[in-house]
Amino acid sequence: LVYKSMLVDGTTVKKEFVPEGPNSLPRLKITIENPTAQTINSGAWTLAIGPGLGTIETEKVENAKIMRAVGLLDGKKKADTIKPGAHNENYRWVGVDNRYFLAAVVPAAGDFDHIDSSLELVGTVSSPKVVLTAKSVSIEPRGSHTWEVPYYIGAKGFRWLSHYNADLDQAINFGVFHPIGRLVLSVLLKLHDYLGNFGWSIIILTIMLQAMLFPFTYQSLKSMAKMKRLQPEIARLQQRYAKDQTRLSQETMELYKKEGANPLGGCLP
Repeated sequence: LVYKSMLVDGTTVKKEFVPEGPNSLPRLKITIENPTAQTINSGAWTLAIGPGLGTIETEKVENAKIMRAVGLLDGKKKADTIKPGAHNENYRWVGVDNRYFLAAVVPAAGDFDHIDSSLELVGTVSSPKVVLTAKSVSIEPRGSHTWEVPYYIGAKGFRWLSHYNADLDQAINFGVFHPIGRLVLSVLLKLHDYLGNFGWSIIILTIMLQAMLFPFTYQSLKSMAKMKRLQPEIARLQQRYAKDQTRLSQETMELYKKEGANPLGGCLP
């Protein structure tokens, strides 16, 4: 799909949408052609993403809370929210997202001068917007210059985003246990490739996790059994030192130490 326009000075601007390949993102190509006999400057054109992402009516209230401007800084392993304002850092990709969908561009290093993040009112909802400002370039007489910007607009499927090799899968929020979540999901998907059924894949994954955690679970059960056996002794200490909490704590800890019991031993699994 190609759009083309001629400016008053004869300069031609062409915007082309190139489909994706087997493992490559679709691309937006911007070409400025200079048919004149003089060198011209392209000027600082802008590329905007947003404001926000639409959703179905029943999810609009929640969508307003989880929409964000998001990007992945070069050298980082996790995407983060882009706060409102101008940003001069080098981003691997930038865009807007919500829980399930992402609209992002993967700009080439050096093509854009800075990135602006803002909130724009859409109806009654403040929605995130990202604007990239291109660096002005000199275009020789009867020459041209082309910018190619890979982009993605779609669902945040882990494997789907991973196969583009653009780190777009970092937009998926695994929470505090980010590395563990990615690892567990990767194993689950491998199991699904082999078994062809997510139900059995989850059962097998659960058995694998239980086997890995068995030493901790065993120690936890032993600790719980010791604590249960010590309950009568602890009750007697509580009666004896009811008015002396310091002594009660000392005697209780001494009892734990003597019997080799750990009151926190059942927490880790």
